[in-house]
Amino acid sequence: MSLYLSGRELLMLLLDGVFNNTLTGSEMCWNQSHKKDTVIRATFHHNIYRGGVARAPKLRFGKLHFYNNYVKEWGWSAIELHENAQGVIENNIFDKKRTENTPDEELFAISTDTTQWDTVNGFVCETGNKYLNDAVISGEGYNCDKVFNPSIYYSYVKVIADDDLIKDLTEKSGRVENPQW
Repeated sequence: MSLYLSGRELLMLLLDGVFNNTLTGSEMCWNQSHKKDTVIRATFHHNIYRGGVARAPKLRFGKLHFYNNYVKEWGWSAIELHENAQGVIENNIFDKKRTENTPDEELFAISTDTTQWDTVNGFVCETGNKYLNDAVISGEGYNCDKVFNPSIYYSYVKVIADDDLIKDLTEKSGRVENPQW
């Protein structure tokens, strides 16, 4: 499953999904000229991303809340935030195992770096995440004062990023009709 979004007021919630071997997990933007994408607010929780190349998810301009997910075996950057995007990344597990799709360059669990296409970094507040196999974060945008507070929009319960979370996600995500997260 891949998801592309851009250009209109959008409130999105994605939960209980399994993304396997996709080129793009979810790209919520079009390009750096789409300033109207500032209206995007997205929440991803209790998903598994396995074997994707990148962008699980990628966001320009908008707001992302990403919690209690399991991301493993990605190609470049698991999460990318650019062009003043704001990300609250909480209690996820990032497992950087290399696969045949993995380039020889450094792999980032979270990146706010500028690129040849994105000349302005994004901002992130990350807490409670578990980084396995030397997964790293990259960029100068790590500043909790520059991101939104998800609790303004909704209440939520996050669980500790540990082996129990991996077990629950592996057993329930994409398989149980109503997993009761």
